[in-house]
Amino acid sequence: MIFSFVQIHNKYRNKKKKKKKKKKKIEKKGRIIDYFDLKIFQIFLKGKKK
Repeated sequence: MIFSFVQIHNKYRNKKKKKKKKKKKIEKKGRIIDYFDLKIFQIFLKGKKK
């Protein structure tokens, strides 16, 4: 799950660099992705501690 998420995240980042015209939409998506990134990272850390 984490690997696939990282791949999606990297694809998103690559798109972000290429498309500069659609800034508002990308910024919103970025915030959502950062939020999920945090949640998944927290879950991942909890899993490692157990």
